[in-house]
Amino acid sequence: MSTRRPSRPLNMDAVRTANEAVWNDHPELERRKLTMGKRDYPYRKQWMDEYLKAGGTEAPDEASDTATQCMELGNLAVVVTNAIDANPIEGADVTISGPEDRDGKTDPTGTIEFLDITPGEYFVHGVRVEFGEDSSSAPVAPVTTNVCNLTIPKGCDYLKKPGTVEAPKKNFDGIRGESKLGPGEPGKHKFPGDINETDAVVHEVEVRGRKVKVITPKSGAPKGRHLPSADQVADGLSAVPGKQLDTIKEVVVSPNQNPDDAYWAVQYGIKDFSSAATGGNGGVTFYPKKTPWKQEFVDSTTIHEGGHTYSQELWKNEKEKKEWEEVIKKDKVSPSTYADSSVGEDFSESLVMYSLSKGTQCEAMAKWLYPERYKKLDALFED
Repeated sequence: MSTRRPSRPLNMDAVRTANEAVWNDHPELERRKLTMGKRDYPYRKQWMDEYLKAGGTEAPDEASDTATQCMELGNLAVVVTNAIDANPIEGADVTISGPEDRDGKTDPTGTIEFLDITPGEYFVHGVRVEFGEDSSSAPVAPVTTNVCNLTIPKGCDYLKKPGTVEAPKKNFDGIRGESKLGPGEPGKHKFPGDINETDAVVHEVEVRGRKVKVITPKSGAPKGRHLPSADQVADGLSAVPGKQLDTIKEVVVSPNQNPDDAYWAVQYGIKDFSSAATGGNGGVTFYPKKTPWKQEFVDSTTIHEGGHTYSQELWKNEKEKKEWEEVIKKDKVSPSTYADSSVGEDFSESLVMYSLSKGTQCEAMAKWLYPERYKKLDALFED
Protein backbone atom coordinates (compact mmCIF):
# COMPACT_ATOMS: atom_id res chain seq x y z
CA MET A 1 0.00 0.00 0.00
CA SER A 2 1.13 3.55 -0.72
CA THR A 3 2.83 5.52 2.03
CA ARG A 4 2.74 8.72 -0.02
CA ARG A 5 1.15 11.59 1.82
CA PRO A 6 0.82 15.34 1.34
CA SER A 7 2.94 17.65 3.44
CA ARG A 8 1.17 19.79 6.01
CA PRO A 9 -0.35 22.31 6.01
CA LEU A 10 -2.37 21.29 2.98
CA ASN A 11 -2.62 23.36 -0.18
CA MET A 12 -6.42 23.80 -0.12
CA ASP A 13 -6.67 24.84 -3.80
CA ALA A 14 -4.85 21.63 -4.77
CA VAL A 15 -7.14 19.64 -2.43
CA ARG A 16 -10.25 20.97 -4.19
CA THR A 17 -8.76 20.25 -7.63
CA ALA A 18 -7.81 16.69 -6.65
CA ASN A 19 -11.23 16.07 -5.11
CA GLU A 20 -13.01 17.20 -8.27
CA ALA A 21 -10.79 15.08 -10.51
CA VAL A 22 -11.43 11.91 -8.49
CA TRP A 23 -15.16 12.58 -8.14
CA ASN A 24 -15.53 13.24 -11.88
CA ASP A 25 -13.75 9.97 -12.75
CA HIS A 26 -15.61 7.97 -10.11
CA PRO A 27 -19.26 9.02 -9.83
CA GLU A 28 -19.87 5.93 -7.68
CA LEU A 29 -18.17 7.81 -4.82
CA GLU A 30 -21.10 10.25 -4.82
CA ARG A 31 -18.66 13.03 -3.89
CA ARG A 32 -17.83 11.52 -0.52
CA LYS A 33 -14.49 12.09 1.21
CA LEU A 34 -11.93 9.32 0.88
CA THR A 35 -11.08 7.21 3.90
CA MET A 36 -7.79 5.56 4.90
CA GLY A 37 -9.38 2.11 4.46
CA LYS A 38 -8.23 -0.50 1.91
CA ARG A 39 -11.26 0.03 -0.34
CA ASP A 40 -10.16 3.60 -1.06
CA TYR A 41 -6.54 2.80 -1.84
CA PRO A 42 -6.89 3.11 -5.66
CA TYR A 43 -8.75 6.38 -5.26
CA ARG A 44 -6.14 7.76 -2.82
CA LYS A 45 -3.36 6.97 -5.27
CA GLN A 46 -5.13 8.94 -8.01
CA TRP A 47 -5.98 11.71 -5.54
CA MET A 48 -2.31 12.09 -4.60
CA ASP A 49 -1.28 12.26 -8.26
CA GLU A 50 -3.87 14.95 -8.93
CA TYR A 51 -2.90 16.84 -5.77
CA LEU A 52 0.74 17.03 -6.83
CA LYS A 53 -0.18 18.09 -10.37
CA ALA A 54 -2.27 20.92 -8.92
CA GLY A 55 0.64 22.34 -6.95
CA GLY A 56 0.47 20.37 -3.69
CA THR A 57 3.64 18.99 -2.17
CA GLU A 58 4.53 15.51 -0.94
CA ALA A 59 6.06 14.79 2.46
CA PRO A 60 9.45 13.12 1.85
CA ASP A 61 10.01 10.29 4.33
CA GLU A 62 13.77 10.67 4.34
CA ALA A 63 13.68 14.35 5.29
CA SER A 64 11.00 14.45 7.92
CA ASP A 65 9.41 12.80 10.91
CA THR A 66 5.75 12.20 11.57
CA ALA A 67 3.91 13.22 14.70
CA THR A 68 0.28 12.46 15.43
CA GLN A 69 -1.85 15.42 16.37
CA CYS A 70 -5.59 15.93 16.57
CA MET A 71 -7.54 18.42 14.54
CA GLU A 72 -11.16 18.98 15.51
CA LEU A 73 -13.70 19.08 12.72
CA GLY A 74 -17.38 19.97 12.55
CA ASN A 75 -20.60 19.13 10.72
CA LEU A 76 -23.11 21.37 8.94
CA ALA A 77 -26.66 20.30 8.05
CA VAL A 78 -28.57 22.45 5.55
CA VAL A 79 -32.36 22.12 5.12
CA VAL A 80 -34.01 23.68 2.06
CA THR A 81 -37.76 24.35 2.22
CA ASN A 82 -40.39 26.10 0.12
CA ALA A 83 -40.83 29.64 1.42
CA ILE A 84 -44.59 29.47 0.69
CA ASP A 85 -45.66 26.20 2.33
CA ALA A 86 -42.49 25.15 4.20
CA ASN A 87 -42.38 21.80 2.41
CA PRO A 88 -38.89 20.30 1.89
CA ILE A 89 -37.30 20.69 -1.54
CA GLU A 90 -35.52 17.65 -2.91
CA GLY A 91 -32.67 17.99 -5.40
CA ALA A 92 -31.75 21.58 -4.56
CA ASP A 93 -28.14 22.47 -5.35
CA VAL A 94 -26.40 23.63 -2.18
CA THR A 95 -22.89 25.07 -1.97
CA ILE A 96 -20.99 26.16 1.11
CA SER A 97 -17.89 28.34 1.08
CA GLY A 98 -15.61 29.33 3.92
CA PRO A 99 -12.63 27.52 5.42
CA GLU A 100 -13.57 24.77 2.93
CA ASP A 101 -15.78 24.70 -0.19
CA ARG A 102 -18.29 21.87 -0.60
CA ASP A 103 -21.45 21.28 -2.65
CA GLY A 104 -24.18 18.70 -3.16
CA LYS A 105 -27.92 18.09 -3.57
CA THR A 106 -30.62 17.80 -0.92
CA ASP A 107 -32.32 14.47 -0.20
CA PRO A 108 -36.11 13.82 -0.11
CA THR A 109 -36.30 15.55 3.29
CA GLY A 110 -34.71 18.68 1.79
CA THR A 111 -31.56 18.04 3.79
CA ILE A 112 -27.87 17.77 2.95
CA GLU A 113 -25.13 17.18 5.51
CA PHE A 114 -21.54 18.31 5.15
CA LEU A 115 -19.50 16.16 7.53
CA ASP A 116 -15.98 16.60 8.92
CA ILE A 117 -15.38 20.14 7.74
CA THR A 118 -13.00 22.73 9.15
CA PRO A 119 -14.75 24.81 11.85
CA GLY A 120 -15.51 28.45 11.05
CA GLU A 121 -18.05 30.74 9.37
CA TYR A 122 -19.60 29.44 6.14
CA PHE A 123 -21.63 31.14 3.40
CA VAL A 124 -24.48 28.85 2.32
CA HIS A 125 -26.17 29.14 -1.08
CA GLY A 126 -29.11 27.01 -2.23
CA VAL A 127 -30.86 26.97 -5.61
CA ARG A 128 -33.44 24.99 -7.59
CA VAL A 129 -34.70 26.52 -10.81
CA GLU A 130 -38.40 25.89 -10.11
CA PHE A 131 -38.24 27.53 -6.69
CA GLY A 132 -35.56 30.21 -6.97
CA GLU A 133 -32.51 30.66 -4.76
CA ASP A 134 -31.52 31.94 -1.33
CA SER A 135 -28.37 32.47 0.71
CA SER A 136 -27.44 32.57 4.38
CA SER A 137 -24.46 32.18 6.68
CA ALA A 138 -23.82 29.60 9.39
CA PRO A 139 -21.11 29.04 12.02
CA VAL A 140 -19.64 25.55 12.31
CA ALA A 141 -18.28 24.52 15.71
CA PRO A 142 -15.87 21.60 16.25
CA VAL A 143 -17.75 18.44 17.22
CA THR A 144 -15.63 15.57 15.94
CA THR A 145 -11.97 14.69 16.12
CA ASN A 146 -9.95 13.65 13.10
CA VAL A 147 -6.53 12.12 13.82
CA CYS A 148 -4.04 13.34 11.24
CA ASN A 149 -0.44 12.46 10.56
CA LEU A 150 1.38 15.78 10.45
CA THR A 151 4.77 15.89 8.83
CA ILE A 152 7.22 17.80 11.00
CA PRO A 153 9.86 19.42 8.73
CA LYS A 154 13.47 18.47 9.31
CA GLY A 155 15.06 20.88 11.78
CA CYS A 156 11.75 21.57 13.55
CA ASP A 157 11.86 18.77 16.13
CA TYR A 158 10.89 21.20 18.89
CA LEU A 159 7.33 21.10 17.44
CA LYS A 160 6.87 17.46 18.52
CA LYS A 161 5.62 18.43 21.98
CA PRO A 162 8.84 17.76 23.96
CA GLY A 163 9.24 17.99 27.72
CA THR A 164 10.35 21.60 27.26
CA VAL A 165 10.83 23.54 24.03
CA GLU A 166 14.53 23.28 23.17
CA ALA A 167 16.53 23.47 19.94
CA PRO A 168 20.15 23.26 18.72
CA LYS A 169 22.26 26.43 18.78
CA LYS A 170 21.98 26.82 14.99
CA ASN A 171 18.22 27.35 15.34
CA PHE A 172 18.78 30.20 17.78
CA ASP A 173 21.59 31.60 15.63
CA GLY A 174 19.01 31.94 12.87
CA ILE A 175 16.86 34.29 14.97
CA ARG A 176 19.61 36.04 16.88
CA GLY A 177 20.06 39.79 16.46
CA GLU A 178 23.12 41.86 17.24
CA SER A 179 24.20 42.59 20.79
CA LYS A 180 27.07 44.59 22.23
CA LEU A 181 28.42 43.79 25.68
CA GLY A 182 29.93 46.79 27.44
CA PRO A 183 32.97 46.57 29.73
CA GLY A 184 32.53 45.14 33.20
CA GLU A 185 32.44 47.73 35.98
CA PRO A 186 32.95 46.98 39.68
CA GLY A 187 29.79 47.15 41.76
CA LYS A 188 27.82 45.69 44.66
CA HIS A 189 24.74 43.49 44.55
CA LYS A 190 22.61 41.56 47.01
CA PHE A 191 22.27 38.17 45.31
CA PRO A 192 19.30 35.88 46.11
CA GLY A 193 19.76 34.26 49.52
CA ASP A 194 22.36 36.76 50.72
CA ILE A 195 21.85 39.09 53.68
CA ASN A 196 24.29 41.73 52.51
CA GLU A 197 25.60 43.05 49.23
CA THR A 198 28.75 41.46 47.84
CA ASP A 199 31.21 42.38 45.11
CA ALA A 200 29.83 42.16 41.60
CA VAL A 201 30.74 42.95 38.00
CA VAL A 202 28.15 45.03 36.17
CA HIS A 203 27.87 45.10 32.38
CA GLU A 204 25.47 46.94 30.09
CA VAL A 205 24.24 45.11 26.99
CA GLU A 206 22.94 47.02 23.98
CA VAL A 207 20.52 44.81 22.05
CA ARG A 208 17.79 45.69 19.54
CA GLY A 209 17.99 49.33 20.57
CA ARG A 210 17.53 48.52 24.28
CA LYS A 211 19.95 48.54 27.19
CA VAL A 212 19.90 45.72 29.73
CA LYS A 213 22.04 45.51 32.88
CA VAL A 214 23.86 42.20 33.44
CA ILE A 215 25.16 41.54 36.97
CA THR A 216 27.62 38.72 37.67
CA PRO A 217 29.43 37.77 40.92
CA LYS A 218 33.06 38.88 41.13
CA SER A 219 33.81 35.58 42.87
CA GLY A 220 32.53 33.56 39.91
CA ALA A 221 30.73 30.24 40.22
CA PRO A 222 30.94 28.12 43.39
CA LYS A 223 33.39 25.22 43.29
CA GLY A 224 32.02 22.33 41.24
CA ARG A 225 29.24 24.47 39.75
CA HIS A 226 28.81 26.46 36.54
CA LEU A 227 27.29 29.82 35.62
CA PRO A 228 26.63 31.38 32.20
CA SER A 229 29.12 34.08 31.21
CA ALA A 230 28.16 37.69 30.53
CA ASP A 231 28.87 37.04 26.83
CA GLN A 232 26.45 34.10 26.81
CA VAL A 233 23.78 36.22 28.51
CA ALA A 234 24.26 38.98 25.93
CA ASP A 235 23.84 36.47 23.10
CA GLY A 236 20.77 35.02 24.83
CA LEU A 237 19.16 38.46 25.06
CA SER A 238 19.70 38.95 21.32
CA ALA A 239 17.32 36.03 20.63
CA VAL A 240 14.44 37.59 22.62
CA PRO A 241 11.62 39.29 20.62
CA GLY A 242 11.63 43.09 20.90
CA LYS A 243 8.44 43.75 22.88
CA GLN A 244 9.31 41.00 25.33
CA LEU A 245 12.79 42.46 25.66
CA ASP A 246 11.23 45.77 26.69
CA THR A 247 10.19 44.20 30.01
CA ILE A 248 13.65 42.80 30.86
CA LYS A 249 15.61 45.50 32.66
CA GLU A 250 18.35 43.34 34.18
CA VAL A 251 19.76 39.84 34.21
CA VAL A 252 21.36 38.55 37.40
CA VAL A 253 23.81 35.64 37.38
CA SER A 254 23.69 34.42 40.96
CA PRO A 255 26.40 32.37 42.71
CA ASN A 256 23.73 31.06 45.10
CA GLN A 257 21.04 28.43 44.71
CA ASN A 258 17.47 29.73 44.41
CA PRO A 259 16.25 30.26 48.03
CA ASP A 260 12.84 28.92 46.99
CA ASP A 261 14.19 25.54 45.84
CA ALA A 262 13.19 23.81 49.09
CA TYR A 263 9.59 24.88 48.51
CA TRP A 264 9.60 23.69 44.89
CA ALA A 265 11.22 20.38 45.88
CA VAL A 266 8.11 19.67 47.99
CA GLN A 267 5.71 20.93 45.30
CA TYR A 268 7.31 18.88 42.53
CA GLY A 269 8.14 15.89 44.71
CA ILE A 270 11.77 16.03 43.56
CA LYS A 271 14.42 15.61 46.25
CA ASP A 272 17.30 18.10 45.96
CA PHE A 273 15.43 20.08 43.31
CA SER A 274 17.56 22.92 41.90
CA SER A 275 16.32 25.81 39.75
CA ALA A 276 18.30 26.70 36.66
CA ALA A 277 16.71 30.14 36.38
CA THR A 278 13.68 32.21 37.32
CA GLY A 279 11.92 35.20 35.80
CA GLY A 280 9.70 38.06 36.92
CA ASN A 281 9.86 41.53 38.47
CA GLY A 282 11.59 43.05 35.48
CA GLY A 283 14.36 40.54 35.09
CA VAL A 284 15.80 37.05 34.74
CA THR A 285 18.02 35.30 37.28
CA PHE A 286 20.36 32.40 36.48
CA TYR A 287 21.58 29.97 39.17
CA PRO A 288 24.58 27.58 39.38
CA LYS A 289 24.37 24.26 37.53
CA LYS A 290 26.35 21.04 37.90
CA THR A 291 27.09 21.04 34.15
CA PRO A 292 28.38 23.87 31.92
CA TRP A 293 25.81 26.18 30.38
CA LYS A 294 25.47 25.62 26.64
CA GLN A 295 24.54 28.69 24.60
CA GLU A 296 21.33 27.12 23.32
CA PHE A 297 20.16 26.48 26.89
CA VAL A 298 20.97 30.07 27.82
CA ASP A 299 18.92 31.15 24.78
CA SER A 300 15.81 29.08 25.51
CA THR A 301 16.01 29.89 29.22
CA THR A 302 16.27 33.63 28.60
CA ILE A 303 13.20 33.58 26.36
CA HIS A 304 11.25 31.28 28.70
CA GLU A 305 12.05 33.02 31.98
CA GLY A 306 11.80 36.40 30.29
CA GLY A 307 8.34 35.21 29.28
CA HIS A 308 7.32 35.22 32.93
CA THR A 309 8.59 38.78 33.20
CA TYR A 310 6.64 39.72 30.07
CA SER A 311 3.39 37.99 31.12
CA GLN A 312 3.63 39.54 34.58
CA GLU A 313 3.55 42.96 32.95
CA LEU A 314 1.06 42.03 30.22
CA TRP A 315 -1.40 40.37 32.59
CA LYS A 316 -1.75 43.43 34.78
CA ASN A 317 -4.65 43.74 32.37
CA GLU A 318 -6.78 40.78 33.48
CA LYS A 319 -8.40 40.66 30.05
CA GLU A 320 -5.06 39.67 28.48
CA LYS A 321 -4.67 36.67 30.79
CA LYS A 322 -8.23 35.52 30.11
CA GLU A 323 -7.59 35.79 26.38
CA TRP A 324 -4.57 33.50 26.73
CA GLU A 325 -6.64 31.00 28.71
CA GLU A 326 -9.13 30.97 25.83
CA VAL A 327 -6.30 30.50 23.35
CA ILE A 328 -5.20 27.39 25.26
CA LYS A 329 -8.73 25.95 25.13
CA LYS A 330 -9.10 26.58 21.41
CA ASP A 331 -5.76 25.13 20.30
CA LYS A 332 -6.18 21.92 22.32
CA VAL A 333 -2.54 20.94 21.68
CA SER A 334 0.18 22.57 23.81
CA PRO A 335 3.81 23.19 22.78
CA SER A 336 5.36 21.00 25.52
CA THR A 337 4.60 18.80 28.49
CA TYR A 338 5.89 21.51 30.82
CA ALA A 339 3.44 23.95 29.23
CA ASP A 340 0.60 21.82 30.62
CA SER A 341 1.57 22.66 34.21
CA SER A 342 0.10 26.19 34.27
CA VAL A 343 -1.12 29.11 32.17
CA GLY A 344 2.13 30.98 32.86
CA GLU A 345 4.34 28.08 31.80
CA ASP A 346 2.23 27.62 28.67
CA PHE A 347 2.77 31.26 27.73
CA SER A 348 6.53 31.05 28.28
CA GLU A 349 6.91 27.78 26.38
CA SER A 350 4.79 29.22 23.56
CA LEU A 351 7.14 32.20 23.38
CA VAL A 352 10.12 29.90 22.85
CA MET A 353 8.22 27.98 20.15
CA TYR A 354 7.14 31.23 18.47
CA SER A 355 10.59 32.82 18.62
CA LEU A 356 12.22 29.74 17.08
CA SER A 357 9.69 29.28 14.29
CA LYS A 358 8.72 32.82 13.24
CA GLY A 359 10.10 33.60 9.79
CA THR A 360 11.62 30.12 9.35
CA GLN A 361 10.71 26.93 7.48
CA CYS A 362 8.99 25.78 10.70
CA GLU A 363 6.47 28.65 10.80
CA ALA A 364 3.78 27.05 8.63
CA MET A 365 3.74 23.88 10.71
CA ALA A 366 3.78 25.84 13.97
CA LYS A 367 0.77 27.83 12.78
CA TRP A 368 -0.97 24.60 11.82
CA LEU A 369 -0.38 23.05 15.24
CA TYR A 370 -1.00 26.15 17.36
CA PRO A 371 -3.17 28.51 15.25
CA GLU A 372 -4.67 30.50 18.12
CA ARG A 373 -1.39 30.87 20.02
CA TYR A 374 0.34 32.03 16.86
CA LYS A 375 -2.42 34.49 16.02
CA LYS A 376 -2.29 36.00 19.51
CA LEU A 377 1.51 36.23 19.58
CA ASP A 378 1.56 37.76 16.10
CA ALA A 379 -0.81 40.43 17.40
CA LEU A 380 1.37 41.06 20.47
CA PHE A 381 4.58 41.37 18.47
CA GLU A 382 3.37 43.16 15.36
CA ASP A 383 5.34 46.32 14.62
